[in-house]
Amino acid sequence: MRVLVLHSDVAPDAPPEEMDTLLTARAIADALTARGHKAVLAPFAPSLDALRATLAGTEPDVVFNMVERALGQDQLAAIAPAFLEQLGVPCTGNGAAAILATGDKPFSKQVLRGAGLATPDWCEPPHWRRLKDGARYIVKSATEDASLGLDDGAVVTGADAVKARAKASAARHGGRWFAEAFIEGREFNISVLEEGGVFTVLPMPEIRFVGWPEGKVRIVGYEAKWNDDSLESTHSVRQFGVEREEPELAAILAELSKQACVLFAVRGYARVDFRVDATGVPLILELNPNPCLDPAAGFATAAAEAGISYGDVLERILRNAC
Repeated sequence: MRVLVLHSDVAPDAPPEEMDTLLTARAIADALTARGHKAVLAPFAPSLDALRATLAGTEPDVVFNMVERALGQDQLAAIAPAFLEQLGVPCTGNGAAAILATGDKPFSKQVLRGAGLATPDWCEPPHWRRLKDGARYIVKSATEDASLGLDDGAVVTGADAVKARAKASAARHGGRWFAEAFIEGREFNISVLEEGGVFTVLPMPEIRFVGWPEGKVRIVGYEAKWNDDSLESTHSVRQFGVEREEPELAAILAELSKQACVLFAVRGYARVDFRVDATGVPLILELNPNPCLDPAAGFATAAAEAGISYGDVLERILRNAC
């Protein structure tokens, strides 16, 4: 099969989270080539004419979509599958609608809550309705991924601190920022494979903050994700086994993950992130419709735990392209 691995157009001096997309695209192409496919890579330019030219030059049977940003914004990654849908070219992963809906975090939380799925309380500018003095919040980008702007200072207490942090984050990074009630609890990242409308939940890792300094905020922030030598990275580890050790909790997490995937019409694959509060109630933080497929990242690790090789995961995603 001829496969075009279409990826974000990454500059040579791009930050680590953008370079990761290119490295992952290369790993995907190598793995598919090893399985007998003819895989080529190309950057995505947000122009229908440019995409037509790329397709004409590569003549793919299917596009493996690794476009995570367009025009410098994560939320515009939906342009790539939208163009491919318009051209009638089969494409792996999620469609434009799912990427748009989940890419706006406050909007996706509204959809989750409307469907009766628990998610932490939140509020947005300019009115900041329901913002409470004395409550603890985490201030996040409404539309950007890769833990942009998430460090210890993102967790604040009280209305004034929330507004100040959101204002400072917008000034530094641009875009919209909102506040989500900070859940001081356990964290799970649930990977899901979709094949023919059937959702398979892969083994579920808990993120354990091992040897975390006293008083340090327990979040998987920017440093944990993109600085391998940082304390945040070396002291936050995946631990499997909740299905065996806490089957009731595991069953709830799996069912909620499937419900969220159905709600957003997920296809191919996705990841659902949870915090479990002190009373044992799981709350959905967000659904990621294009989680990292790096061989060492969470999705591939969960698949390996299930006995599914990296190449087999990609093959499953590939054969479910739409």
